[in-house]
Amino acid sequence: MAAERRRRRRIVTDDEMQDYPESEAAEPRTIDRRRRRFPIRSLLILGTFAALVWFAPSIVCMPVVRDRLLGSALSDFPGSVQIGAVSAGWFSPVTVENVAVTSKDGSPLLTAERIESQRTLLGFAVDRSNLGKFTLRNPKLDLRLRPDGSNLEDALLPLLNKKSSGEGPAVGLEIVEGQLTVSATDPASRSWSLEKLQGTVTVPGSASELLSGKLTSELLADEDTATHRGAARGQWTAEFKQVASGAKAGGQIVLQTEAVPLDILNPLLTRFAGDYQLAGTTDCDLLVEWTDAVEDTTRILEIKSLKVNEFALAAPALLGSDQLQSPTLAAKGRIGLQGDLCELEQFVVSSEIGELEASGVAAIAELTAGSSGLLRSLRQDDYAIRGRVDLARLARLLPETMRVRP
Repeated sequence: MAAERRRRRRIVTDDEMQDYPESEAAEPRTIDRRRRRFPIRSLLILGTFAALVWFAPSIVCMPVVRDRLLGSALSDFPGSVQIGAVSAGWFSPVTVENVAVTSKDGSPLLTAERIESQRTLLGFAVDRSNLGKFTLRNPKLDLRLRPDGSNLEDALLPLLNKKSSGEGPAVGLEIVEGQLTVSATDPASRSWSLEKLQGTVTVPGSASELLSGKLTSELLADEDTATHRGAARGQWTAEFKQVASGAKAGGQIVLQTEAVPLDILNPLLTRFAGDYQLAGTTDCDLLVEWTDAVEDTTRILEIKSLKVNEFALAAPALLGSDQLQSPTLAAKGRIGLQGDLCELEQFVVSSEIGELEASGVAAIAELTAGSSGLLRSLRQDDYAIRGRVDLARLARLLPETMRVRP
């Protein structure tokens, strides 16, 4: 029986094996061994790669890796950025907690309790042209104004000056319970803040596409001891849209306010318009439109309604040492600026001093050249003014401007 089994196992004799070349005889065993090794090696490589891909978000979120990547991405930022916990996954939104941005001098600029993406990491990888919406919860911006700029401009200017192709990913922002605190280096300006700031902003990927948004908040102004103005509380809402460049360059802002103090605008007026000082509280509904096309550059202010209580205006270049005051002031109408011309359309202003209605076109240079320029404009430019004015009261308010002796 044993001999029979040996004969059955031995299918090819030694003499017969000599009839086959050595390579042909060894080849089946070699191929079998390679086939067995190849699947194991491939599975190990694929498994390692899959594990690295799967755990890549967790690796990137590690503080050492995260801080290095953040520093590299913000190498041109003059301040510093610190973040707390970061959570990210291929199939979950990205969340960042306890974000703190400081200026170059170490003063706080921006903080946010939590930033959360709407899309997942997989969504970012599939479509990098649109990052989706990011929600900012409890962001707080500390804005400090000075005559030649602000801390926000100092922080953003190096980033804005970087050469760019003008194209980038589109992104949406939602602000929840935000706060903006504004202070000025001028001791005559009082601090104020926007509280409970809510809104959305949609930023396009190209400057030739539409940027739009809506913001609303309460406004709180601190007590002004220098002018004996008490603390003020108001509300405002703004809707805006803009195309930054291209044939349709331009934009629009709709602004509505309730009991907003005008003096908070004085630092901005001084910087961009000259030495003007406003006072009073206003309720308004305004529409501002502008076009920046090559052949058409216009600015239009449509006053649907405007009412100011305890109005006061100081403008040394226009009124000298005089100050225009009125317990109430109301206005409506349309003002257009194009080139060096100003067009008034059914512009009506009324106050305790009187009521005036103006329509027509006048040179901007004449209107801003003081009382002598206004008189030249009345004689030379193509517009009409109608109304009634209490000249005696006006003369008492503006003795230097009117040059009327009692």
